[in-house]
Amino acid sequence: PHEEVTHPVGLDFGLKMFLTFPDGSGLRSPRFFEQNIKAYRKAHRRLSSKNKGSINRRKARIKLAKVAVRTAD
Repeated sequence: PHEEVTHPVGLDFGLKMFLTFPDGSGLRSPRFFEQNIKAYRKAHRRLSSKNKGSINRRKARIKLAKVAVRTAD
């Protein structure tokens, strides 16, 4: 058995505002890239300063890839 709905509520999902409530308030969309851009820039800067073919460059490349995966996920 279903309960009778007395006060229906409409929610709007969008790109700029993740969720907008009927009263006009809302939640902003999570900006994952903007949250991780500082870590991404730092990892990329460290990668670019390493010598090609070195072990440290390989480690820096893996760290940069981990930051990129965290952002994408």
